Amino acid sequence: MSQDAALHKLAQSLPSLMSPMAPPGEESQEFRDILLCDKKATVAFLGAEHCIGQWKLEKAKIESDALGPQSPEEQHACVEGWAHLEKALSIYRQGAAFLEDSQKKIKATIKNMELEIQSQPESDQQQLLECIRQVKHFKKAQKEKLGKTEEQIQRIQSQFDEVFTMLKQVAKDQGTTCEKLMAEKIQALGFSASSEEAKEAMKEFGGMDTDSKSGGYQAEPQPEAPSEPQPEAASEPQPEAASNSGGKKNKKKGK
Repeated sequence: MSQDAALHKLAQSLPSLMSPMAPPGEESQEFRDILLCDKKATVAFLGAEHCIGQWKLEKAKIESDALGPQSPEEQHACVEGWAHLEKALSIYRQGAAFLEDSQKKIKATIKNMELEIQSQPESDQQQLLECIRQVKHFKKAQKEKLGKTEEQIQRIQSQFDEVFTMLKQVAKDQGTTCEKLMAEKIQALGFSASSEEAKEAMKEFGGMDTDSKSGGYQAEPQPEAPSEPQPEAASEPQPEAASNSGGKKNKKKGK
């Protein structure tokens, strides 16, 4: 069973355990908010993984890493691949922010539960202690998920040195600068600059907000998040990317 599936299964069992601690629906809604953050992160990661896959496809079109992009087709693939990598980094950061928000909510929930248990009948306390144990288990598993996400962000960032070397070569061949080339591409596709180099390019040539956490480009509509009756988890991070991504793919086909 995957970590996401285990978290989902655990979440399903918590509302019934938590009900003695508060009026009906209050605690279960509190945990649904926590789970919603986790599901938003899951959807974002699916979009980010799709962008990574697209980057790898574009990178494979460049025959020689040593020579870099030579033909117009290879130069186009270089720029498109970089754009996908920027999007992936931005979306992974959004997903990590969702998990961090969920961790804060879980911490507050556990603290409240530990205080509330003292006012509950002794006959209910064993059940409530089990509930607290499960919530702590959820928190630990989600923290591990956050750690793996941060590792993936680091791996993506490590790819940019090679990518920017190729972009500089493309810009030189096209009689422009790497910074201007990046700024024009970001403005044309409407996504957020994520790497430090791209942010600097936007400051110089774009005049746009480069806060990656604001997420000008959202996760693309990949496989849906776990199908619980919370549609906003799957829809909120997605709609903007659906139009951006689709437009880009059609553009590539046209070329």
